[in-house]
Parts: sequence; C-alpha cells; structure tokens
Amino acid sequence: MSKTHNAKVSNPFDAMRATLLEVVDTMTEGQGKATEMAQAELAKAKGLAADQIEKTQASVQANIDATVTASETVAAGVEKVGALVRDELAALSETRVSALKRVLSAKSVEDVIDINQALVKSEQATAQAFFQSVASLGRNITEDAMKPVKAQAKKNIKAFSEKVG
Repeated sequence: MSKTHNAKVSNPFDAMRATLLEVVDTMTEGQGKATEMAQAELAKAKGLAADQIEKTQASVQANIDATVTASETVAAGVEKVGALVRDELAALSETRVSALKRVLSAKSVEDVIDINQALVKSEQATAQAFFQSVASLGRNITEDAMKPVKAQAKKNIKAFSEKVG
C-alpha cells in the first residue's frame, strides 16, 4: 500500500497480520469467557450433585430409621400375639381339666356325652373368638408397622420431586 504524498512502502501482509492477530485475540478472549462460563456451570452442577447426595444420604438414613421402627413395632406385636396364645392355651388347659374332672365324676354315659358336647361347643366358640382376635391383632400390627415406612416414602417422593436448581 502506498500513500500519495511521500509514499512509504509498507509490507502488504502487515494489514493481514494485524487482522489475524485481532482475530486470535478475539478468539482467545472468547475462549476465556467460555471457559469461565463452563467452570461456573460445572461448579453449579457440583453443588447440585452435592445437594442430591446429601438428600440421598439423609433419605437412606431415614429409610433405615423407618425400617427399624417398623421392625420394633412388629416385634412388639409378636410379643402380644405370643401372650395371646399363652393365655389361650392356659384357658384351654383349664377348660379341659375342668371337663375331665366332670367326666370323672359323671354318673352315666349320657353325662359324659353331654360334658363332651358342651366342651366341643365351648372350644369352637373360644377358638373362633381367638382366631378373630389374632387376625385383628395381625392387621393392627401390620398397619402400625407400615405407618413409618409409608410416611418416609412420602417424604422421599416429595424430596426427590422438588425442582433441582
């Protein structure tokens, strides 16, 4: 390129070189900004991941606690069922011993038959009531044991359904 008055000869590649250097500077600046943005997004993602990990750890611990509570409820229920069975067996033994004493003191075969019929009828009614009690107790134990598990499941669903970020 030349200028009119007192023209100087300049290198024709200087303008191209200047433009290329400007492009390189612009690209370097853009790359730096992109790197900063990527690092900021990565930091945000790490923070969200850390929050999710904390939620997960808390959820796992709460699940364990709910399971322990449910297990304790079941164990207490099993003790109640055991006590009910023991009481029923004791009552059954007393009833049979009493019936046996009446059979031994019976005066006739008809008396023995009447005693046995009364015993069978009594034991049928008692057995029916016993099984209804056990079934009802079993339902109550199951419902009570599931309460902490259900409550924790609802909390987990709520915690992990919240919008992230």
